[in-house]
Amino acid sequence: MRNRRAAARAALEAIFPPDPAWLRLLAAIRATFGGLLTFGLVVLLGSWLPLTVSDRVLGFALSLFIAATNRDTGRKQQATTMALAPIPAIVASALAAMLADYSWLGAGAMVLVVFVAIYAGSLGTRWGSLGMVGLIAYVINLVTHGTLPHLPAACAVAVLAAGSAALMRFVLLPERPATEFVRLRSALRRGVARTLDGIEPALRSGTWAGNARERLMHDVQRVSEAAMMAQMRVGATAATDGAAAALSLRLVELELATERIARIAVVDLGQPAERPRLHALLIALRDALRADQMPSVGPVVERFQSRLGRVLVALAHLLDTPLRPVAVLPSAPAAVTASSGLRPALQGSLAAGLAILGGELISPNRWYWAAFAAFALFQGTRSRGESIAKAVQFMSGTLAGVVAGVLLATLLAGQMLVSLLVLIAAVLLAFDAFAAAYGMMIFWITIALGMLFGMLGYFAPEVLLLRLQETAVGAVCGIGVACVVLARPTRDVTFAAVEALLPAIGSLVSRAAAAVLVGTPDPAVLGLVLTAEQRLQDLRAASQPALHGLAALGHEAQRRRLLFLSVCVFWARELGDLSLAAARSPEPAVAPTIREAAARIAFTTEQLREAWRSVAARPPEGSDDLLLASLPTELDRSDPGHIAGRLLLRIDAALSRLAPPGAIATAI
Repeated sequence: MRNRRAAARAALEAIFPPDPAWLRLLAAIRATFGGLLTFGLVVLLGSWLPLTVSDRVLGFALSLFIAATNRDTGRKQQATTMALAPIPAIVASALAAMLADYSWLGAGAMVLVVFVAIYAGSLGTRWGSLGMVGLIAYVINLVTHGTLPHLPAACAVAVLAAGSAALMRFVLLPERPATEFVRLRSALRRGVARTLDGIEPALRSGTWAGNARERLMHDVQRVSEAAMMAQMRVGATAATDGAAAALSLRLVELELATERIARIAVVDLGQPAERPRLHALLIALRDALRADQMPSVGPVVERFQSRLGRVLVALAHLLDTPLRPVAVLPSAPAAVTASSGLRPALQGSLAAGLAILGGELISPNRWYWAAFAAFALFQGTRSRGESIAKAVQFMSGTLAGVVAGVLLATLLAGQMLVSLLVLIAAVLLAFDAFAAAYGMMIFWITIALGMLFGMLGYFAPEVLLLRLQETAVGAVCGIGVACVVLARPTRDVTFAAVEALLPAIGSLVSRAAAAVLVGTPDPAVLGLVLTAEQRLQDLRAASQPALHGLAALGHEAQRRRLLFLSVCVFWARELGDLSLAAARSPEPAVAPTIREAAARIAFTTEQLREAWRSVAARPPEGSDDLLLASLPTELDRSDPGHIAGRLLLRIDAALSRLAPPGAIATAI
C-alpha cells in the first residue's frame, strides 16, 4: 500500500512539479492574468482603433513572456526591465513588418534574431528577458504577416502588454516577500516532517525496505530546495538586517539538521533497546512540526546512546531555541555561468537556420515551430549533454501533448467556454512548470495550442501531428549542431564547476576554522556556507546529463567523486554552523589539530583545483568504508572544539582520497 502511495506521489510530482509555498504558481498566475488583462484591453480598444485578432494574440503572448522571463531580484530592477521590454518588441515587430513581403528574408532574419536572443541571455537576466521578448514579437508578427502601416498598433500593444504585466506584479497581485517567507517556513517544516515520516517505518521495523532510502534522500533534497528559496525571500525582505540574517542562519541550521538525521538514519537506526524511545521522539517531532508547535524536550529523551537519538534531540533543541543574532545578511551567490555566450549563440543560430530549411520541406507555413525547437535547445544550456537532454524533454513533452491535445480538442469541440477554461489552465500550468520541468511546460503548451486551434474553428489532428514533425526536425538539427559545431562536452562544464567548488570549500573551511580557534563568530562564514551550497548545486546540474539514463553506465568514477565532494560540502557546512555559535577557544590540546587540518585542506583544495582535469578520470582511492579510518579516537564528540577537529579531519581524509598518490604536490 505504501509503495502504491509512493508511486502515485512520484507520478503527481512529475505532472505537477513540487512548488514550496506556491511561489511558482503565484508567478504563473500573475503572468497568465497579465496576458488575459492585455487581451481584454486590446479587445476593448478594438472598438476605437484598428486592432485585429493578431494584436490580441501578440499582446497576450508579450505580457506572458515579459512577466515570466523577468527574474531580476529587486523591485526597482524588475520595474526597469518591464519598462524596457517594449523596445525589443517594437524593433522586432518593425523588422518583421519590413520583411513581410520577402518570406525567405524573413526566415533568414529569424537566424539573426535567435543569435541575439541567445547571446543576450549570457549577459544577465535582464538582457535574457529582453531578448526573449524580442524573439516572441518577431515570430508572432512574421507569422501573422504584420505590415508597416499596422506597426503603430503593434507598438501600442507592446506598451500595453508591459503595462499590464507591471500592473499585475506591482499593484493587483504584488510580490510580498515577508508573507512568502512565512509560507516557505511552513513548507520547510512540513518537508522536515515528511523526512521524519520517511524514517518512521524503518525505525519501527528495524530495517529499511525497498527503495525507502532513495525516497528519504529525495525528501531531503526537497528540504534543501525549500531552504534555498526561503533564503532568497529573506534577502528580499531585508537587504542587510540582523534579524533577517538570523532567520537565514536558522534555515541553514534546520537544513543541516535534517540532512544529518537522514544520513545517520540510513546507516544506523540505533540499538534495538532504544528504538521504542527513538520512535516516540521521532513521532513527537514529526507531529509537532506538522502542527507548527514544539514538544517539551526533557532530560529523559536526552539520555540516548545512539547517534540517531542525539541528532533527534539536537533537532528538538534547535526548533525550541531562540534565533542567534548575526551581524550581516550575505548576498546570494551567483551561479557559475559560461565565460562567453558566443558559442551557444552561434550554435543556436546555425541550428535554427537548418531547422528552417527542414521545416520548410514539411510545411512552408509552420517552419517556425522547428526553428523555435532548435532555439530552445541552446537557451540556458552549457554543454552538449544538456542540449541533448533538453531535446529529449522537448520531444517527449510534445508527443504527450499531441496525444492529450487531440483528445481534449475532439471531446470539447463546439464547447467554447470549457475550451477557453482549459486553454487558460494549460497556459497557467505551462508557466508554472517554466523553471522546474521543461518537458511538462512543452506538454501544456502543446495542449494549449490544440485548444486554441479548436476555438478558432480549424482544428484537425494533423495540425498537432505537424507540430510534432516540426519539433522533431528542430530537435535533430539542434542535436546535430550541439554534437558537431563548437561542441562543448559535459565533462568540460563539470570540470569548470568543480574548479569553482573546490575554492569555495577551502574558503569556507579556512574562515570557519579561524573563527573556531579564536572563539568568536565570523558573520562572513554564513555567506561562504551559501556560496559552497550554490557551487555544489551548479556541479550537480552540470553533471546531470552524464549521471542519468544510459550515460551513467560509463561514469561510475564521476558519480563517486560527486558523492565525495557532496559529503565534503556537508561537513564544511556543519563546520560553518559550528563556528557561528563559537563562544570560546578550543582546548590547547585540540587547537593544533584544527589549525593543521585547516591548512592542509586549504592547500589540497587549491592543488586539486589545478590538477582536477588530470585526475578526474580515476575513482577515489580506497574503499568507501575506510573514509574515516584516519580519525583519532581521543577526540571528544560532546565538545565543540573536538567536533570541529573531527569535521576537519573528515574533510581532509575525503579530499586526500580524491587524488591518487603523487598527483598533487605535498603540503609543506
